[in-house]
Amino acid sequence: MGRATSGAGFIFGPMLATGLYRISPSAPFIFGGALMLICYLYAMFSPHLKSAGLIAPDEKQIEAAEEVPNA
Repeated sequence: MGRATSGAGFIFGPMLATGLYRISPSAPFIFGGALMLICYLYAMFSPHLKSAGLIAPDEKQIEAAEEVPNA
């Protein structure tokens, strides 16, 4: 998944930035900043990410994870 996302970024990033640059030379930077702000706000207020990793697994969860064979 990471490789596909990276490849898509290399292909579509310059295409999007060129289109935004034609509107205004500062538009790609404004768009990038707005996108980072949206990602930051999502990370701060997402209920899924707020509690991620804060609760240590109990012994039953650890044993259940050890019983599952790797794919």
